Amino acid sequence: MDMYGEGSPKQRVAKFDELHGGLENAIHDATWNYYADGACREHSTLGALCEPPSDPRERHQKIVYFHKLRVAKAVRAFDTVKAEFREHPNTHTKWEENLEDLKALQEEVQTFQKDLETAQEALRRLTPGYRTPEEEARTIAVNAANAAAKSEYLAAIDSIQI
Repeated sequence: MDMYGEGSPKQRVAKFDELHGGLENAIHDATWNYYADGACREHSTLGALCEPPSDPRERHQKIVYFHKLRVAKAVRAFDTVKAEFREHPNTHTKWEENLEDLKALQEEVQTFQKDLETAQEALRRLTPGYRTPEEEARTIAVNAANAAAKSEYLAAIDSIQI
């Protein structure tokens, strides 16, 4: 018996979905479902069930991919609704409600974009040689101080004449 228990393929897939945040929170593309924790599975109940990678960098790459898909899906939904409201204003006569719906979709896109930025920053932090903005600023300051000291030293050398 594995972590998904015994049972039919459908039951095993349902358990996988439950363990990774639920199918309702997954992002679906043509053949795969992606989850916020980096897991993914094929749509088919007989397809692959892929746990999040154990390597933190690989896992964060999968998490970033999930967030990119989620942003793209939300942007498509926003664009579709906005185009529908613009093209058929007489059909959609509850204008105030329509504007509120569109604003809600806009907020969703913005939230998902922030989540993507957070995931991308987490991935950057796992990149070899990554420095925080504070570390980068310190490095720049040290390099500038070293350059100034070197310049003074060279000027002092040049000032010594025979």
